[in-house]
Amino acid sequence: MADAEPLAVDALLYPDIAEYGGLADAMQAVAAAEGIGLGELVTASRVRRVAVSALSEHGVVHVGLMVDRRVFSIYIYVDERQVAVGGTDSLQEVVGVAGAWAADVGLRRLGDEFPFLETYEIPDNPIAVSWESHLADPDLTEIRPFLLAARQNPLLRGWMPGVSHLTLARFSSRERERVLDVLLRRDGRYEVSSTWTAQPRIVETVDEAVAEAAAQIEVAP
Repeated sequence: MADAEPLAVDALLYPDIAEYGGLADAMQAVAAAEGIGLGELVTASRVRRVAVSALSEHGVVHVGLMVDRRVFSIYIYVDERQVAVGGTDSLQEVVGVAGAWAADVGLRRLGDEFPFLETYEIPDNPIAVSWESHLADPDLTEIRPFLLAARQNPLLRGWMPGVSHLTLARFSSRERERVLDVLLRRDGRYEVSSTWTAQPRIVETVDEAVAEAAAQIEVAP
């Protein structure tokens, strides 16, 4: 049972998140107080306190908590295309970004209102661009061996990759309704979970993690 415990929120770095028990609940509380619509908030059980995806008809906003400093990392996708990335230490700004995107403000206005976001042109092959971007990220040294192996798997390669918390690889389906997470634990093992499985599966090696992730994708609804 201990292996299935959700990742904890660092209350020193994120007292406002800890107060509500997790990122999704904290975002919903701020949004409700300010009258902001966020769309549908989706997360896997293991990371429900530290990472969330806000889904709307205009795309998806991925939000995660950095572990070594107070930063909310934000990635925005439209039809598998990564169109914005950035980070802020303000929960109110995170909610503002998610609400603005759900309200379809557009990239230019979004960048003007939230200058910490970098926006860019939509690439022709967004999934491939996202893979290359994450593999080249100098901060992702711990999870990179898994990402390199995962890209060689045809099932995982077809899903949009993301990274949260530096050691949590997140894959989302084209419909953005299904999310699969692979967490590199502190003991060196990998924990694989998804929005359609009841319990996470813990494995010992990179190859086993790739195999388990692919197996879960094969039975995704």
